[in-house]
Amino acid sequence: MPQSLRIGVRIAPRDASPAALAECVGLARAAEAAGLDWVGVAERFDARGGVPDALTLCAAFAAATARVRIATAALPLPLHHPLRVAEHAATIDSLSAGRLELGVGLGAAETPFGGFGLEEAERAERFAESIAILRAAWGSGVVTFRGKHFACENVAVFPKPAQDEGPPLWLAASAPAALRRAAELGVGVMAPASAALSAYFEACASAGAEPRVALLAPSDVSHDALAAAIGRCATAREIVCALDASSASEIARAAQLAAALRSN
Repeated sequence: MPQSLRIGVRIAPRDASPAALAECVGLARAAEAAGLDWVGVAERFDARGGVPDALTLCAAFAAATARVRIATAALPLPLHHPLRVAEHAATIDSLSAGRLELGVGLGAAETPFGGFGLEEAERAERFAESIAILRAAWGSGVVTFRGKHFACENVAVFPKPAQDEGPPLWLAASAPAALRRAAELGVGVMAPASAALSAYFEACASAGAEPRVALLAPSDVSHDALAAAIGRCATAREIVCALDASSASEIARAAQLAAALRSN
């Protein structure tokens, strides 16, 4: 197994109640105590498998833990203003002593673009502009950007993130075009463990980018299936195996898988 292998869980509330959200924070603590490397949360607007404000829950994870990496997995970036995301993410990165990773996506099929006054057809353009603004905002100077969807002039963004160049960026993707987009943007990919990632690796090679892969898998995935998925990513500089988890028993299962994979 690659030395850069990390194992984590993508935590989801069992329902939309306040108690379930509080339970997620306890699961993040349990994941850290179990020796896992990474905890993530999806942002979704239908209360199934995620929360409507992933960054706020990441802030709660940061306050409840001391070592484990924390991630949005993923946040539908076209629905947000990138300067607000940059500031929110940088604040959490500072509070967590540089442990945040920002997984973003174009928005799933059920994402309510119309409810936000946006055209779904524009999401790829908004996404690319947002990535450029995030990177500029996390740099040392002011932000000036003129695009089709966003524009700003000499904007000072603060705080700056604790990590040099800001939190690592990941794109939730599985289709070949989206995988190639991730390579062109120089970001990692979050993809189902069953996804064919050849388009991503080929595009990374062409662009001179270092591939990073986060494999998203169900918590009941077998050791052999997960090991085979990791094996298909042998050219990646870093691999994260993120298992879905909504209970302490799934955290324990992920820890067992991590121990087995690391012993190989």
